[in-house]
Amino acid sequence: MDKKPILFWIIWLILTISIILPFFVIRIYSSDVNVQVKQCLSIDLSYIASNGSIVYIPIGDKAADYKVNGTVYIAGSYGYTVWPVEDQAIFLGLRYYTPLYVLVDNRSIFVCNIVEMPYLSDSLGCHLSNLFLKPEPWYSVTLCLEDFFSDSWSEYTGENDLGKLLVDVYYNATGKDSGAFEAYINATVYMLVYTGHQLVTATRKWTFIKFKIYYSNLTLDKTYIHVEPCYTYTIKLKTIPIQLIKCLSYTYNVLFPLSIIMLLAGLIIKRTRAVIKKHYRIVLAATGILLIVASLILSMGPYGIYAAYIGIRSITVNGEPWPGTLQNNTIILRDVEGILKAKVDVSCTCYESLVFEIIAYADGRIKELYKKYVPYKTYGTGDSLIPIGPEDLSGSIVLRAAYLDFGTLRRIQAKILSVEYSQGTVKIRLNPQLIVGYNGTQFNEINLLLAAIGSGMLVTAILGPRDRKTSNTRLANE
Repeated sequence: MDKKPILFWIIWLILTISIILPFFVIRIYSSDVNVQVKQCLSIDLSYIASNGSIVYIPIGDKAADYKVNGTVYIAGSYGYTVWPVEDQAIFLGLRYYTPLYVLVDNRSIFVCNIVEMPYLSDSLGCHLSNLFLKPEPWYSVTLCLEDFFSDSWSEYTGENDLGKLLVDVYYNATGKDSGAFEAYINATVYMLVYTGHQLVTATRKWTFIKFKIYYSNLTLDKTYIHVEPCYTYTIKLKTIPIQLIKCLSYTYNVLFPLSIIMLLAGLIIKRTRAVIKKHYRIVLAATGILLIVASLILSMGPYGIYAAYIGIRSITVNGEPWPGTLQNNTIILRDVEGILKAKVDVSCTCYESLVFEIIAYADGRIKELYKKYVPYKTYGTGDSLIPIGPEDLSGSIVLRAAYLDFGTLRRIQAKILSVEYSQGTVKIRLNPQLIVGYNGTQFNEINLLLAAIGSGMLVTAILGPRDRKTSNTRLANE
């Protein structure tokens, strides 16, 4: 017997299986990887040179020092970059804060928040969008997250004359009309990372600009500026290998059409039709199983996935944003009294089957902050105010939610913020929540069609008439 048709179908089967196999590989092959994240903030910081020209002070990969005879000007932040140093496909959503401080007797005095910027890096979505057939649920969840963090930058810039602003603040604090003092700008990043397997949140703070200012009679004489390089740190993530995503792209965009062409060619070639006629049960059953599996794990587009993110947008203690030191997602303050003010960040997709309420518990009082009781309406009643004092106090912001997932009602209750005060130390823990559910069935029209065709083929292969040779043998025996 000619082996070419059999070899032809073996090649076709391998090509077809190669389309589905990588999805199982993605589920199985994922490892904890130490990913280096690099963040660099660009501040529009400048001064006027002796010849009258404007000189801009860049922030790069190396530390730099400048001496300015006169004042320094600032126009706020006009952009920044953040990316993984290693080539990893991850989604980054961030909110960037740049508070300005003046040092008075080794005590930091908050001046103003120069700029607040949301930022979106959709590297995971970009890679997955290149696939002809999309992997679920990674693709749809990434699309939902991109909708959350694609809002525009919001800039809050103070006076353009930064030197005059700092001198006035120092004079108001000390009453000295001449002297020298220090000031600095912090960068605080509230970061969300989605890898396709997990959602990771992290908060980072570092000082990236320091000033040493000399002035007399409330007039700035000279300024020494020290600029820190871009900030790099390491986080551990369970990632989808980008090489695997690229392999998927190659498989779907090249091998998938090729396997269809080979299938059509096989139906035309006479020798192949003879093989199919002789072994039609095996071919029919294999094709049916293949289509059923494909209907379960492949999609031409996103499913009916909805998502809701509930976390903390910003925190101030006595008017100072993101104070204290940071350990992962915990803010630590010492010997502080006053009021903690937290803004809740609620981001939802449209028409999700989700109801929730967010309640603040503080000083024995209960206050409802947000409530969502129908798919299209959310209302809030203000920020949470939690007192911090010398007594052992505690406060929290609690999320209570109910949502549908494939028709099953699920409930969740979690503290998205908790405050603990003990022996002069305040710990503010952040615990944002991402709720993902399926609104209705997981199948769209294409998936239902593949499942129906595959089921029909499989049933026909099992219950259909046997081949002629077997029937003749059975008749002869009888």
